[in-house]
Amino acid sequence: MPRSGSARPRPPRRHVRGAVSLRSRHTKPDLGLGVCGEHAGDPESIRCFARAGLDYVSCSAPRLVIARLEAGRAAVLESSSIGTSVKR
Repeated sequence: MPRSGSARPRPPRRHVRGAVSLRSRHTKPDLGLGVCGEHAGDPESIRCFARAGLDYVSCSAPRLVIARLEAGRAAVLESSSIGTSVKR
């Protein structure tokens, strides 16, 4: 259900888990995995993608600032959850 009356893309959680499979990383460890499009600029989706282990998101210019902010937040949350510090 959309929030605040705006249409938001729903994070494709099942599909992300499939895309970030251990098989692909096992076959090619340096493989960069990411997503582009409307999901790439959605804050909830970015957090989902970060938890799933994606390396990058590619979004339209109007969504770039929000995407960078959310990617940074996700990195901070991830580093604090595994007990490491974020370097500046």
